[in-house]
Amino acid sequence: NKIIALGHSGFTVDKNIAQKVKGVDVVIGGHTNTFLYTGTPPSTEQPAGPYPFMVDSEDGRKVPVVQAYAYGKYLGYLNVTFDRKGNVVEAVGNPVLLDSTVPEDEHIKEEVENWRKNLGNYSKEIGKTSVYLNGTSQACRFHECNMGNLLCDAMLYENVGHPDKKSWNHVSMCILNGGGIRAPIDEQSTNGSITLEDLLSVLPFGGRFDLVR
Repeated sequence: NKIIALGHSGFTVDKNIAQKVKGVDVVIGGHTNTFLYTGTPPSTEQPAGPYPFMVDSEDGRKVPVVQAYAYGKYLGYLNVTFDRKGNVVEAVGNPVLLDSTVPEDEHIKEEVENWRKNLGNYSKEIGKTSVYLNGTSQACRFHECNMGNLLCDAMLYENVGHPDKKSWNHVSMCILNGGGIRAPIDEQSTNGSITLEDLLSVLPFGGRFDLVR
């Protein structure tokens, strides 16, 4: 059996996994959006190392580690050859730049066009803002941010019940993972308008809030 470790912990952790985890043959990583390339890079990204990046494991094997940058700009391509004992004898490839030289897949294009028909609904205004809603990772992952405050306030408002003799309502606080906030909303560029498209850019993961009693 060939074991491919698919992870999202960053290039340093990817290399540690390749070095220390017995039995792993290939590591495909993410999170740090590391660009690896062998030869002259095809675009503006500067390689952090060759593709694949070969790691010597603690049990004496060669383990290829790869990442392919981010945003769908590249398609990672890796061809690995094993000997009869299951050891890697060759690993070659490179990220493929997905520019206009890559022909469109007609089937995928047809699917995209079908989805595009419904995109008009995403431009409908669902709210307004008079201030910049800071949803950047620098703000929301390390500090209090007004986008996070707004989202939690909205959840509280949605769940606030009528006060009773024991408590002022059945929901008194909200806990939100700052990493789930993925974008800001700039009131100046949108004239204060908030669309469904904006909301999906801020919260793209389709998560839910759980009510804990």
